[in-house]
Amino acid sequence: MILLFYLNSKNTSTNIKLWIFLLLTWTNIVQSSLILDEDAPKNGYSGRICGIGDMNKDGYTDIIVQNDDELTIRLQSETGIFSNQTTPKILQIESTKSSCFVGDFNGDTIPDIISVSELDDSIFHVTVFLFNDVNKFNFTVFSLDTLLFDEPIIADVNGDGITDLIGFKSEDYELVCFTGGDKFGVERCTQLFRNDLTNNGNNVNGKGKMRPKKYFPHIFADFDGDMRADFVFGMENESQKLVLEMYVKNEYQNYWILHKNAIAKIPNNYDEKNLAAPVVSDFDADGHLDIAFPVCSDNGCKKIEKFLIWSNKNSSKVSKSELLKEGGEWNYITIDNKESELAVTGKEQAVIFRVGDFNLDGYPDLIAVAKINNGDHPIILENVECNGCENVTRKFEMKTTQRLIEPADMSGGKVMLTGFFDLKEDGNLDILVEYMDKKNQQTKHDFIKCDDKGDTTFLKVQTHTNVCQKDCPGRKARDFGSGIPWHGACVSYSMTDSWGSFKVSKKCQLSQTNQRTLQGPYILFGLGRSPNFIDIIKFDGPFNYKRMVKAKSFELPQIVPNSRIVAVPPRESNNLWYIRLYLTPSRLILQSFIVLAIVCILLLFSAGVLHLRERQQDKREKNSQHQRFFFDAM
Repeated sequence: MILLFYLNSKNTSTNIKLWIFLLLTWTNIVQSSLILDEDAPKNGYSGRICGIGDMNKDGYTDIIVQNDDELTIRLQSETGIFSNQTTPKILQIESTKSSCFVGDFNGDTIPDIISVSELDDSIFHVTVFLFNDVNKFNFTVFSLDTLLFDEPIIADVNGDGITDLIGFKSEDYELVCFTGGDKFGVERCTQLFRNDLTNNGNNVNGKGKMRPKKYFPHIFADFDGDMRADFVFGMENESQKLVLEMYVKNEYQNYWILHKNAIAKIPNNYDEKNLAAPVVSDFDADGHLDIAFPVCSDNGCKKIEKFLIWSNKNSSKVSKSELLKEGGEWNYITIDNKESELAVTGKEQAVIFRVGDFNLDGYPDLIAVAKINNGDHPIILENVECNGCENVTRKFEMKTTQRLIEPADMSGGKVMLTGFFDLKEDGNLDILVEYMDKKNQQTKHDFIKCDDKGDTTFLKVQTHTNVCQKDCPGRKARDFGSGIPWHGACVSYSMTDSWGSFKVSKKCQLSQTNQRTLQGPYILFGLGRSPNFIDIIKFDGPFNYKRMVKAKSFELPQIVPNSRIVAVPPRESNNLWYIRLYLTPSRLILQSFIVLAIVCILLLFSAGVLHLRERQQDKREKNSQHQRFFFDAM
């Protein structure tokens, strides 16, 4: 049974209209629960992972694959099987190792691809593929004239719902921003980044000041507690010390203002350490996002001592202006990886860890590649409670009983990259693995399927861009929204679990996009084993507040677990939020239905047997009465 809720609500809590449709689709549930992967290739999929995203807007995450200097779009089916999508022309790129980004760069609500190739040291070239449809995949291609120092990031800078590109120039390290739209690649949004409100916005990071840190996955997420994403760039000063610079949007003028004191300096005892690329999530589930840096004990970063964590817990206690002056606080989280050595191979592994709530307990876990039994294999560092830790409540631990069942071809090869991936979009995270096969020395990728997570529940949210709300190109009649994930859209929830504990968490959609972080185009919260309703879900995004003065966050109350929500924000100040909710029963509910059906059948069978015996007894009694009557008459 799948329940579909459709909500049409204003920014205020009035004029809420609710339509509830009950769809009896038992066969679909059985298919999604008992699918046999007979059509999946036995020896994995060929090619290097360039990026991921929903290219045909069917709700299933697809993979962009690289083979030498060509790209292939590999579409995912409802059963989690991938097939190659043919294109009229070859998707030609300039490097054998590129990164791909999926977004709507010209505003037609059709997914496009940007490929970033490293031509030389600190010289990156950007190729843009603008698609015209989601069926035949016709496209036009052009290159940006500007060469970049490192991989750029993509986000919605000006709040128009169209994807923009932000990077740093190769020759002078200046920040450069390309505005998404009809003039993408020509029109720029660099002037929106300013040192202060009186600055003209030019050369905010000019030569002689700061330079971007190489291979740093820059961040677009909310750190000041207003549910609106901020930019955090990783920079290096003249002493080559890492400095985190935060840009916060000014709501009245739509500028991004640099707040130099928003993030405190990294403690001196960590300055000389080798900090690996950070990951972002709400690791202690307190409603505040954290930035976690792995602290390496060697230059090759094969050993991790701990995680250095930055967060700002005072967003609800002080004003926003005071918060941006405090600088937050630095703590550390311990790690118990059972003395395992990480498999790190140069700049290709700039991002060592990737984040996701694998066991759906509400606390995000980490995944990496480690050397185990003389081979490179994926390992999961579980986010567990730490009672004796100073200033923190969590730690990362590799379970010794953990066993990931790898396909034979993957197990015999060399794993190079791993991350979380939601196959079949069922709310259970599987594991995506890129590896070198042992026989042919070819780069391949495959999945470790992890369907059985017990009776844990989840909340999955995708916020679309607000370029259009209904009848969008490339969408079916029953669908709504653009189908393009809105970069920087933030979601939080709060609820009380079965044990009376208050749970709260927050995440932002596609908070890190470069360096092959491979974040899915959605937000996934684990809710543990609690069947309780979610009290409040809050939505917000990087609106253009100068144009949409009345733009506010939207709150959705009393939502059941195991829900998948699609949200479309308002286009204008007087527009409505559109929310569609899909409810998928957990396996326990399905098992309960089966048990209930068996009990009913047994009861009916017992009642039938008793009824038959009663009729036979009545017949015998009638026969005996008739015989007695004729005997008496004689």
